[in-house]
Amino acid sequence: MTEASPTLDSTNNSKAVERIPELDGLRGLAVLMVMAYHAFAYEMVYEQWYGFARLLAWVTNLGWLGVDLFFVLSGFLITGVLLRTRQDVHYLGNFYWRRALRILPLYFLILLVVVSCYANAGWFVLLSAVFLSNLVTLFGVPLVYGPLWSLAVEEHFYLFWPWVVRALTPRRLAWLATGVAFSQPLARGAGFLTNTDIYYFTWFRLDGLAWGALLACLLFLSIKPKQAGRQVAIVALGLATMLSFIGLPFGLLSRQRIVGAMLLFSIAQLFFLSLLAWAWAGQGTKAVGVLRYRWLRQCGIWSYCLYLIHLLLLQAFDWIANRNDGALESLTGKLGYYLLRAGIALPVAFLFARFSFQYFESPLLRKLPPWSLSEQRKDE
Repeated sequence: MTEASPTLDSTNNSKAVERIPELDGLRGLAVLMVMAYHAFAYEMVYEQWYGFARLLAWVTNLGWLGVDLFFVLSGFLITGVLLRTRQDVHYLGNFYWRRALRILPLYFLILLVVVSCYANAGWFVLLSAVFLSNLVTLFGVPLVYGPLWSLAVEEHFYLFWPWVVRALTPRRLAWLATGVAFSQPLARGAGFLTNTDIYYFTWFRLDGLAWGALLACLLFLSIKPKQAGRQVAIVALGLATMLSFIGLPFGLLSRQRIVGAMLLFSIAQLFFLSLLAWAWAGQGTKAVGVLRYRWLRQCGIWSYCLYLIHLLLLQAFDWIANRNDGALESLTGKLGYYLLRAGIALPVAFLFARFSFQYFESPLLRKLPPWSLSEQRKDE
């Protein structure tokens, strides 16, 4: 969710990471999907609405899939960085140092806000502090603040994946990623049959990360990576389309049916994999020019803070409005209330994200690890 967008070139030993604008655009698309979902469809049941309101609820209901786009992007970007640096002396140290600086300061600040503003949030915050927010129900603790669950999944991935990349050749890593990607629908099917929650638990949500990792491996191994990217885009889109046609008659669109539980995530991830591969292969071309729009790229650059705070601000608006016994909703109507809430809370989220990235997140990322300072002193 938060890594820079690197080029993947196995012949380039440079440690510099070139940012790819199109991938920032994809990250921006992902966070906008999630924000739109929480602003509207999260509390709207589209069958109960008519006209524009029904359309708004239906369209934004697709936004929950933005998390799966984040997973595919993270798997791709993290694996790409690890493949390029796996021979470095400080390979693990550099990776975990950068992850810690990128994620932890803002994350713990949000936890402080959650424990201060939400009732009975103590145990949730304690478990979230060790990145178990997606597993809190196993401890009988409610999921107080929803957006943190996907960060927990990614942190679990960060915990073991660098060791795996270091231990395996890129070709074997590609086979492992393929195995994980294809095994997850089966795991979800087993979870569905045993009445287990398949949405939040890490062991049911690794396929998006695995698909992204597989793409990184294929591009790293390919002699012609741009051509390989286009081929992956076509194959992934074809597979997603085929599974959609096969699954639709059997309840694909509902996670309350076993086919939907198994394949709905997978099809979305394959579509996002196709989009990612096409964006990477077409970087700089008109075919993916929309992903280079400045405003969309900026959303991607600010996406970490936007993802963390947008629901807090929407719920803060609800809390303030409800102090007047629903007078605001009575005045504006329910749809008007949702539009007003989004029109106030989301711009505030963008304002927070801009200042957070410029004055809090970016300065921290420029801090060198202690071993780099030691090496500099030796050179002096």
